[in-house]
Amino acid sequence: MAKYKGLVEFSGAIGDLVFYNLNGTPVVRRKSGFSKEAYQSNPNYQKVRENSSEFGHCSKVGKMIRLALEPYLENYDDKYLYQKFAKVMTQIKDLDTQQPKGQRRVQNGLQHKEAYSLLQSFQFGKYACLENIQFEGSFFTKAIQIPAKNNFEIIQLLTLKPDFDNLNIELEQQTLSIQAKKNQYEFDVHFQDSEIPLLYFLILKTKTEISQAGFIS
Repeated sequence: MAKYKGLVEFSGAIGDLVFYNLNGTPVVRRKSGFSKEAYQSNPNYQKVRENSSEFGHCSKVGKMIRLALEPYLENYDDKYLYQKFAKVMTQIKDLDTQQPKGQRRVQNGLQHKEAYSLLQSFQFGKYACLENIQFEGSFFTKAIQIPAKNNFEIIQLLTLKPDFDNLNIELEQQTLSIQAKKNQYEFDVHFQDSEIPLLYFLILKTKTEISQAGFIS
């Protein structure tokens, strides 16, 4: 890019040179040779197209899930959460062995146990991750086994049913009774007929703030 001086200022292209105004200064640069047509059809850009398609998918899915959780998480105090969660979605997408590269999807990656390990280890901002949480029960009745009570008085369970095609989520929220035997907390089962992998998100709170939060499976 170079500055130019002339009697007449103009913008546009002449040959392989492009003239335009940048912050009040007339400048000129050569055309890069990159075009939308080349990006869409040139074999040299095949890998770029594949990565771009998958990255866009992971970003949209990550945003869908984050927006569903935000009303329940208050201020998680992490300005980089968007990028961090998109990275986790990318790692889950990489578990997809059904589709070729460029078409891999998060929903296929969720068919693998490793995906839930990635979700469970993800920390939402300042909130501590959950540890040693276990599901108990049968198909119709379920419960969560939580270690001995430690700094929580309210238990919220969110059941998420993602629609990965239309990028929306159905969500059921329930507050579990704190009066439980052997630290086992029963909850209602939702979306039993779902063919889509469900996500469970647990929030442990004191009367005034969240102490722990995260995905469980």
